Amino acid sequence: MIDPKRCTATNRAGEQCGRPPMRGGKVCASHGGKSPRVLAASRRRLAEQEATREVARLSGARDPLTLTDVYREMLNTAGLAVAWRDVLEQRVSALDEYAGMNGIGSEQVRADVALFERAMDRTAKVLELIARLDLDTRMTQISAQQGEQVARALRAGMDAAGLSTGQREAAEAAMVAELRRIGGAR
Repeated sequence: MIDPKRCTATNRAGEQCGRPPMRGGKVCASHGGKSPRVLAASRRRLAEQEATREVARLSGARDPLTLTDVYREMLNTAGLAVAWRDVLEQRVSALDEYAGMNGIGSEQVRADVALFERAMDRTAKVLELIARLDLDTRMTQISAQQGEQVARALRAGMDAAGLSTGQREAAEAAMVAELRRIGGAR
């Protein structure tokens, strides 16, 4: 059985190395833990672990999302995806600056193009999801249903209060005027 707290390489006897692995790595320095590729993978693993801890910390402190929160978050995500795409679009359109550069410049070009393509895909997916869900229509339907429930409750209250027809009409007119005032204040 491989002990994850030890280097995963094996010695000449075929047993697991007894040394601890490099921080974030799987092997010790003697078994390649200092090679650039292994160090890069170690840094990526450490960054992912830190991000996972941060997400867990933040998600534990957050209240459950309401439908309105979900809609707002989807629109924020769409905005971020579009902004990310726009930044990368500017970088890709400036690729002429990299012409004639050494290998680093060509790697930068490849990285920028790859990131731009990913940003375009993700932007399209987020916007497609929002469009497919037709959240605006759903939110309007929910608001209309809530309005109908409030109207039923108010009618029941006026019935229980025994209001005359004139009093009832005056109360309804006052409520309509107040709702219009509130709606116009937005």
